[in-house]
Amino acid sequence: MAQASEAAGDKTEAREEYQKFLTAWKNSDVNRPELTHARAYLASDKTVVAAAPHS
Repeated sequence: MAQASEAAGDKTEAREEYQKFLTAWKNSDVNRPELTHARAYLASDKTVVAAAPHS
């Protein structure tokens, strides 16, 4: 779901799904590519969200 949401441009849904994914897989091999991608997405997305102007 996270990758589909990311591909569709739905950043809010992608962020939520990646967080759920990381929570569910928290005890797995930390070097799995899927986990690396999810952590990288969340890290880059937080930078964008933090930099977004507030109305």
